[in-house]
Amino acid sequence: MAVASAALIGGIIWLTTLRPMRRDLQSLTYFRTTGPIQLVYIRNGCMLRLADQAFMLRTRDCTKELRGLSSGIVDHTPNAHVILAAWNAEGAPVFALSGYTPDRSPVA
Repeated sequence: MAVASAALIGGIIWLTTLRPMRRDLQSLTYFRTTGPIQLVYIRNGCMLRLADQAFMLRTRDCTKELRGLSSGIVDHTPNAHVILAAWNAEGAPVFALSGYTPDRSPVA
Protein backbone atom coordinates (compact mmCIF):
# COMPACT_ATOMS: atom_id res chain seq x y z
CA MET A 1 0.00 0.00 0.00
CA ALA A 2 2.77 2.44 0.94
CA VAL A 3 4.69 1.68 -2.27
CA ALA A 4 1.59 2.30 -4.39
CA SER A 5 0.96 5.61 -2.61
CA ALA A 6 4.57 6.70 -3.10
CA ALA A 7 4.39 5.76 -6.79
CA LEU A 8 1.15 7.70 -7.20
CA ILE A 9 2.60 10.79 -5.52
CA GLY A 10 5.77 10.52 -7.61
CA GLY A 11 3.69 10.26 -10.78
CA ILE A 12 1.65 13.32 -9.87
CA ILE A 13 4.81 15.34 -9.17
CA TRP A 14 6.30 14.24 -12.49
CA LEU A 15 3.14 15.15 -14.43
CA THR A 16 2.56 18.52 -12.79
CA THR A 17 6.10 19.81 -12.25
CA LEU A 18 8.99 17.93 -13.81
CA ARG A 19 7.49 17.11 -17.21
CA PRO A 20 6.42 20.71 -18.03
CA MET A 21 9.76 22.04 -16.74
CA ARG A 22 11.72 19.64 -18.96
CA ARG A 23 9.53 20.58 -21.94
CA ASP A 24 10.14 24.27 -21.25
CA LEU A 25 13.91 23.87 -21.00
CA GLN A 26 14.02 21.99 -24.33
CA SER A 27 12.00 24.69 -26.10
CA LEU A 28 13.68 27.27 -28.32
CA THR A 29 11.12 29.90 -27.29
CA TYR A 30 11.21 32.20 -24.29
CA PHE A 31 9.22 35.21 -23.12
CA ARG A 32 10.47 38.54 -21.81
CA THR A 33 8.26 40.28 -19.28
CA THR A 34 8.81 43.78 -17.89
CA GLY A 35 7.11 45.33 -14.91
CA PRO A 36 6.94 45.68 -11.14
CA ILE A 37 8.53 42.82 -9.19
CA GLN A 38 7.33 41.52 -5.84
CA LEU A 39 8.66 38.55 -3.88
CA VAL A 40 6.08 36.86 -1.69
CA TYR A 41 7.58 34.46 0.84
CA ILE A 42 5.70 31.23 1.47
CA ARG A 43 6.41 28.05 3.37
CA ASN A 44 8.92 26.26 1.08
CA GLY A 45 10.34 29.16 -0.89
CA CYS A 46 8.78 32.19 -2.45
CA MET A 47 6.71 33.37 -5.36
CA LEU A 48 7.90 36.04 -7.77
CA ARG A 49 5.07 38.25 -8.96
CA LEU A 50 5.93 40.13 -12.15
CA ALA A 51 3.27 42.07 -14.02
CA ASP A 52 0.54 39.46 -14.68
CA GLN A 53 2.88 36.45 -14.19
CA ALA A 54 3.69 34.42 -11.08
CA PHE A 55 6.71 32.13 -10.70
CA MET A 56 7.29 29.67 -7.88
CA LEU A 57 10.89 29.85 -6.69
CA ARG A 58 12.78 27.56 -4.38
CA THR A 59 14.89 29.40 -1.82
CA ARG A 60 18.12 28.45 -3.63
CA ASP A 61 16.94 29.99 -6.90
CA CYS A 62 17.50 33.65 -7.69
CA THR A 63 15.68 35.07 -4.65
CA LYS A 64 18.82 36.74 -3.25
CA GLU A 65 19.46 38.57 -6.52
CA LEU A 66 15.82 39.59 -7.01
CA ARG A 67 15.12 40.62 -3.42
CA GLY A 68 16.00 44.31 -3.82
CA LEU A 69 14.21 44.97 -7.13
CA SER A 70 10.99 46.94 -7.30
CA SER A 71 10.75 46.56 -11.09
CA GLY A 72 12.72 44.77 -13.74
CA ILE A 73 12.90 42.57 -16.83
CA VAL A 74 12.69 38.77 -16.73
CA ASP A 75 13.25 36.16 -19.43
CA HIS A 76 11.25 33.03 -18.67
CA THR A 77 10.10 29.85 -20.34
CA PRO A 78 6.68 29.78 -22.05
CA ASN A 79 4.84 28.12 -19.20
CA ALA A 80 6.56 30.34 -16.61
CA HIS A 81 8.22 27.38 -14.92
CA VAL A 82 11.83 28.55 -15.18
CA ILE A 83 13.37 32.02 -14.87
CA LEU A 84 16.23 32.23 -17.36
CA ALA A 85 17.59 35.72 -16.62
CA ALA A 86 16.67 38.96 -14.89
CA TRP A 87 17.73 42.60 -15.17
CA ASN A 88 16.90 45.66 -13.11
CA ALA A 89 14.76 48.44 -14.63
CA GLU A 90 17.87 50.13 -16.09
CA GLY A 91 18.96 46.94 -17.88
CA ALA A 92 21.84 45.92 -15.60
CA PRO A 93 22.07 42.11 -15.26
CA VAL A 94 20.94 40.69 -11.92
CA PHE A 95 20.65 36.94 -12.53
CA ALA A 96 21.25 34.44 -15.34
CA LEU A 97 20.65 30.70 -15.30
CA SER A 98 23.88 28.81 -15.90
CA GLY A 99 24.33 28.30 -19.65
CA TYR A 100 21.70 30.86 -20.70
CA THR A 101 22.79 33.76 -22.91
CA PRO A 102 20.06 36.12 -24.13
CA ASP A 103 20.06 36.89 -27.83
CA ARG A 104 19.72 40.64 -27.31
CA SER A 105 19.95 43.31 -24.64
CA PRO A 106 16.74 43.85 -22.66
CA VAL A 107 17.02 47.63 -22.96
CA ALA A 108 17.46 49.19 -26.40
